[in-house]
Amino acid sequence: MAGKVAEALQDAGKQMAVYAYVKEQALGKEEISASKIVSLIYAKNRINRTLEADAPSVSLMRSSVLKKDGIIDLVAEYKFRWKMPFFSFSDFPILQRARIRAWTGRSSVDNGGNENGDSGGKVYVTTNGNVYHKSRDCTHIRLSVRQEPESRVSGLRNVDGGKYHPCEKCGGSGSRIYVTDTGDRYHSSAACSGLKREVIEIPLSQAEGWKACSRCG
Repeated sequence: MAGKVAEALQDAGKQMAVYAYVKEQALGKEEISASKIVSLIYAKNRINRTLEADAPSVSLMRSSVLKKDGIIDLVAEYKFRWKMPFFSFSDFPILQRARIRAWTGRSSVDNGGNENGDSGGKVYVTTNGNVYHKSRDCTHIRLSVRQEPESRVSGLRNVDGGKYHPCEKCGGSGSRIYVTDTGDRYHSSAACSGLKREVIEIPLSQAEGWKACSRCG
């Protein structure tokens, strides 16, 4: 239970951090869409989708979003009951927390009072990833999708010689499947979210804590 809550908090925080930059820069419909994600309602729904149906209710009442220094502070509170054969222990209150700095693209100020702009240049990230890319054309984010008969999937290999496995999102079932040269999953639909890359350009200074892409640096 605790592991799933921690994973959901981190995933929700990362998504909200990326869309905070979209919200800061965008106008119109993009801004409205981003605003819906940079909210505690989105975080709560994300957690609920991760947990099992019989999991205890999780409260985010102590959480805050962009209230101070551009921080997304997600605090999950819930009660957990240990169950063993012939025994049932009392509910234990549990608190878990994830703090993530939002990508707002704003300049920061160093100890000398000087503004730190975007001198490091721009990089590209995806809303579901944890890697930044220096090239918009990197094959990790610009996918080349091809269709194959499902009967051939066992013999297909990606560019690294690896096998393809069913996609966790769409199941990968059907007479025709979709694969990419650099991936390791096969998909039942070309519209599967596992084949989509929502790419956002951000300042390199905002990518702190994320790894550089092994292909484009």
